[in-house]
Amino acid sequence: MNNNSFKTKFSINVKKELLVILIINIFLVAVMVATYVFTNNSLLFIPFIFLIVLVNAATFYRYLFLYNKKENGKIKELTVLLKYLYLDINNQIKVKDALANLKEKASLKMNQKLDVFFNEMKQDESLLPYLHFATNFSSIFAEEAMINLYRFEKEPNKENLQHFNETFLKLKKIVDEDDERDNNYQYEFVKITAIIGTAIIVMLVIIVTIIIVEGYVHG
Repeated sequence: MNNNSFKTKFSINVKKELLVILIINIFLVAVMVATYVFTNNSLLFIPFIFLIVLVNAATFYRYLFLYNKKENGKIKELTVLLKYLYLDINNQIKVKDALANLKEKASLKMNQKLDVFFNEMKQDESLLPYLHFATNFSSIFAEEAMINLYRFEKEPNKENLQHFNETFLKLKKIVDEDDERDNNYQYEFVKITAIIGTAIIVMLVIIVTIIIVEGYVHG
């Protein structure tokens, strides 16, 4: 597995997303005002308001979709790395050596997090570096896994190894279930996007129809 294996496909730039939403809203409001100035028809405000609400709903839903993808991607990569740890330490490889082996298997961003983790471990032999690393992930099992990994590193006995193994297997099960749920979510996302797109088209047709009728009436 190379460093590009977990390159995030659904990245989020929050400032960019907010800027796009702001530009879209300004554009729609400007078009609404300009349309009213040229037609002097206040009825146009109704479809325009619906159109603005629909567009904002679509952009928010897209942001939520991308955010969930990003967070789930981080947890999935952590689970894969923990799998390598699981295999190594169950084959009597020391925890620190097993952690060092992850560098060649992790993505660029994960390598940056690992570098911070390793540097903190050199300066602080307590549990804190492990907990700090766990804060990069939204799952409570990430923290539990790192706590159990730390305990096994300090006291490499069968009991501590079993605790780590159990936590890893629980996290893996959750990730597998999330994968199945994500597949269903993507299907729902496509359906909802199609519905919103259709609604936007309908609103545009209504606006154009009102403009044409207004022009015909006032000839």
